[in-house]
Amino acid sequence: MTRVDAETTDTMITVAYPNFFSDQETGGSPLLSLNLWYDQGVDNWVSLIGNTPWFTLDDKFTAGLPDGLLIPGQDYKFKYRGINLFGEGAFSAISIVKAAMRPDRILTPVQQIVNRDLRVTWVAPNERGSPITVYNVYAENKSGVYVEYVSCRSTSLICSIALTDLLYDY
Repeated sequence: MTRVDAETTDTMITVAYPNFFSDQETGGSPLLSLNLWYDQGVDNWVSLIGNTPWFTLDDKFTAGLPDGLLIPGQDYKFKYRGINLFGEGAFSAISIVKAAMRPDRILTPVQQIVNRDLRVTWVAPNERGSPITVYNVYAENKSGVYVEYVSCRSTSLICSIALTDLLYDY
């Protein structure tokens, strides 16, 4: 099984797949369709899309799951196969996709000066299905350019920037 990157929303998941247009990959006959299957969690596979030759070929599938809502943080399994003039090909290896989206935006951070440091604190945003691994803090330098000054591990909601760092051009 392979973990793959995918785009997800609350109700849809987009699975990218490799280009299947060489003779070796198509069996020498152009693909008419790609067929995407989804595991309902108990090795019970259901065809989601592309069962017929009228499905439009693209470089990715976008499909809604039968229950309509994705569960943030849940892993979903997919496999696919090509269909050409000679019939259905073998299934791909199983791909695992985690239902996750970009985390919510951080609300207004609190800034305070402590000794000679600017301390920035914030409330953790909704992770939306995948743990936040790092926070990157940007500050405006003297030239008006935003520069990344510090990366904080996700376990910390406090980052400090030396005030002297903010006084120089980079």
